[in-house]
Order: sequence, then C-alpha cells, then structure tokens
Amino acid sequence: MLNDNGVVDEETPVTTVEIEAMIRVMLRYQHVLSSALRIGLRAEHFGNDAAELKFYFLFYAMHQLFERHKTITKHMLLTELNAWHTAGALHLAAGEFEAIAAADGFIAEAFDTPKDDSHAGDAERQYGQDILKRFINARMIKTEVQDVVRSTTDAAPVNMPTKLEQITKKAQAVRFIGQSIVSAALMPEFGAHIELPPPPVPTGVGWIDNFIGGFRSGDLIGVLGPYGGGKSTMMATLAVRQAEHFYNSGQNKLSVFICYEDDAKRMGGLFWSAAARIRRNLFQDNANFWADFTTPETIMEYERQLPENRNGEIIISEADRYRAAKVWLDQNFVLLDFSANSEHGGRGTGGVAEIVATLTALCEERNMQIGFVAVDYAGLMLNRELSQNKSTKNQEQIWRQMQQLPDDLRTMVAAPFNATVLLAHQLAGGDIKKIPPYKHVTHLDAQGSKAFAENLHACMCLNTRDQFTNVSTINWSKIRYCVPEKYHGLVKMDPVIVDVRLVDDEYVICPTSKRIIRRGDVTPLSPDDAAVAARTSSNHFTPVDSFSDDLNF
Repeated sequence: MLNDNGVVDEETPVTTVEIEAMIRVMLRYQHVLSSALRIGLRAEHFGNDAAELKFYFLFYAMHQLFERHKTITKHMLLTELNAWHTAGALHLAAGEFEAIAAADGFIAEAFDTPKDDSHAGDAERQYGQDILKRFINARMIKTEVQDVVRSTTDAAPVNMPTKLEQITKKAQAVRFIGQSIVSAALMPEFGAHIELPPPPVPTGVGWIDNFIGGFRSGDLIGVLGPYGGGKSTMMATLAVRQAEHFYNSGQNKLSVFICYEDDAKRMGGLFWSAAARIRRNLFQDNANFWADFTTPETIMEYERQLPENRNGEIIISEADRYRAAKVWLDQNFVLLDFSANSEHGGRGTGGVAEIVATLTALCEERNMQIGFVAVDYAGLMLNRELSQNKSTKNQEQIWRQMQQLPDDLRTMVAAPFNATVLLAHQLAGGDIKKIPPYKHVTHLDAQGSKAFAENLHACMCLNTRDQFTNVSTINWSKIRYCVPEKYHGLVKMDPVIVDVRLVDDEYVICPTSKRIIRRGDVTPLSPDDAAVAARTSSNHFTPVDSFSDDLNF
C-alpha cells in the first residue's frame, strides 16, 4: 500500500512475491545477505503461512552455506536443497521443490543473469534492500519489541533497558543494510596502476592559482570577508573567468552565480563589466550606455593597459569587447536571482534543497553540466530559509545551521554535480573592526560560527581594504589538499573594471608604519622607532624592500 505521499508504507505486510524478489537480490548481491545475517535475520522469521514455507527452507540453506563458506554458488545451494528433498526433509506441497529448483526458476535467474552495473541494476538492488528492511522491521524488530512489552508486569524488569538498547542498535543497523564495509585505503600491489585524484585546473586568477593551484571538481571553497570588503566582486570575477574557460576549452559546462543579496537588475552590470572588461560605472549611471561605448577611434587610456591591448598593435574597443564577451557569457554563464524577487519567482527561501532542484532543472533545460557554482552569501541564505519556520528564531539554531551548511553544499551540490563550489560569508563585524587592514584574518573570525570552515576544502579570508592604497590582505587560513609556499598575499580591486589582481609584486606590508605601501617607497619611522634609530644610524627612513615579503604581522 502507498501512503499519502505516494511512498510504500513501512507497515504494509511483505507479500510472497516481494519475498521472492528480496531473496533474489540477496543471492545476487551477497553482501546484502551478509548484512541481514549479521543483524539477526533467521529462517524462523519466514513461514508465516503455507505459501512461505519454501522460503523457510531456502533461507535456512542459504544461512548454513554462507556461515560455512562465506559465499554461495548456484551449484552449492541446489545440491543442498536436493539432498534434503531426497531425504524427505523438505515438507513442501507437491511441485514446490521442482518450481524453486527449476532451470528457469528464480534461484537460477539470480545466479545466471549478468549483474547490471547501470542505474537499472542499482535500482533493482535498492528495491530488494527496501523490501528487506520492511521485512526485518516487521518480522524481527517489531516482534522483539512486543516480546519485551509482553514480558513486563506492573514493574519493569531489571534487564529491560538492556534489551531495548539491543533492539535499538538492530533497528539502526537496518537503515544501513547492504552497505559493504571495505577499507578505502588498501595499499596497492607493488607496480600496480595508481588512480590519482584529479589535478587542479588553473583558473588564470593569481589569487587562486598561486595558493591552491586552481580548482578541483567537487571542492567546496569558502570566501570570507568584511561587509562591503569585495567578496561579491571576487566571486563575480571568478564566475565569469570560469565561464570563459569553459567556452574556450570546449567544455559543455555552466558557471553559475547564485545571488541572495541583490537582484539581477543591480548585479547584471557587475558580470558584464567583468566579462568584457568595460568600465563598471558605465552600466550603473546610464540605461542607454550603448552610445557611450568606446570605438577604435575613441579608445580610453585604461583600455591600453588591458591584457588584450598591451601589445600596442591592436586596440580592441569597449563595443568590440562587449560583442565578443556576449557570445561566451550567454552560453556558459547563468546568474540565478535568489533575492526573493517576485520577478524571478521569489526564489531564495528554500536553502540547499532549492539550489539542488534549480541546478538539476538547469542541467536538463540547457543539456549542460554544472562546472562552477558561487553562492553569495551564507548568512543571508540561512536567515531567509529559517525565517520561513517561525520556531527557528533561536540564535543557537542559526549557528548550528551555519556549521552544517558547508557539509550540505559539499554532499548535495559539489560532489553530485562534480562542480567546484564557492561559498561567501561575512566576517564577524565586531571582531573585524579590531583587526588592522595590514594584518591577516582567519576563518576563526567568521560570523556566527567559528566552526564554519570545518567542512571546507579550503578557505580564503579577505581583510578590510587599506584606505590609502585600496589593497587588501588575503589569507588562505585552511587548505586541505596541498602545502603552498605562501598562505597569504595582497590583492587589489581594479578601480575601473570588475577585476581583482594579486599585487604582491607591487605592494608590501610595512611593519614600521603598519600600513600597506608600494614597493620601493620609504616610510617615516614612528617616534619610538625613530629614537632607537637615531642612536644607531642617521637615516630615519627605512627602505621597504628590506623586509621579508611574507612576514605575518
């Protein structure tokens, strides 16, 4: 019987047809049989009526053979049953033994049919396991609980807690029945071929490649930063560059940016500027910006410094760059407006489950795979989901959700879609105000949960921008899969276009002035340092380049 949700009710009695399918699966996939025996399934759990008697004898033989030999073959099982039949030990109705032992019977079919490793084969095994779980719950777990209840009088027996604990452990084991237990780290035979994990694929973005080598499919990476510190700009830059990479390398993949904060009207220009390397303000100040695009005759100075124009021979204008970028951005990039905007279906209140459903539909509609996902940002995503449930206003519940969110994204998005996922989150506002811009912050300063980075493969932390140089420190405070030469560096947001560059070769942290300054510049000593320097040297100025690049102050 089906319940109101269209799912088989676990209380529905298991039919003889289902028992036959269940035993067929146990013979084909004998680790399922092993799990059932380990939990305590025995022949006496069969035989509720005459129609099930054949299963009693069959399972008894299966149990005995598996206990002795740790495996069962068709020849072993049929030989055992035939011996019992000849000796008159099988008390079956006329023709029942011949039916189960026939050359075209379900026992022969279980052994002779080649195993199907496709989705259909997995479905068959799962179907048999689901029947087995219902069978064990009804015939064994429920019966044992009833026996304990019947054995009690007005006063519960002393051993009742122990018995109930044993039954609970069996019930828990039923949930994971059929899962084989193997070591995932067996040392291979000497000289055997080794399958290595996929290497990182360079992104072309220095503040990614110089620290973690690039992106690996299935990875979940955190991007932490202060409010207004440039997280969205960094994520937008990465999402666009990934779309460009997928297009240029001929990969049928999508780069997806999921925005919970601002709607598509406010965010669109961010991605157009990043894709075409066009002035970001152009898209914000004038709805009719087409007429303001530069042409080959009206090139601006910033355009001469772009990578595509630095050879000094070919100058590509904004209009030409826009047309070229539109081709690959429209094909390989998707902006999902999850700002609860009614124009886009009010999406953005369903948490990770909503992301999974949307990405699945996107794959089907576009007939493409998901290669990269940027989620901006965690705190707003969780708050909006929790607000749908009036009973989850307790702050502690939000903290727990924040700790759980990375694992949910890893197991439900990154791994199943084989995509790299970036998750943005805020640094704690009160804490970040106490950390000067020249210092490096860590994931321990994350808002709402210091355990935020536990389930991340890597986490990059961005500090507040230095007010004089607009340069920020970044610190890869967690990297699970490699040991980089450096864990931290300096990045700068481009003042004209949406782009972020690694600028370790241009700027340095000066310990004297406790600021970020240009390399080669000199900075006045503080009064205390000047007094010390006066006793040892007449030079009151310190060359910045004399300091180590990667001092962490």
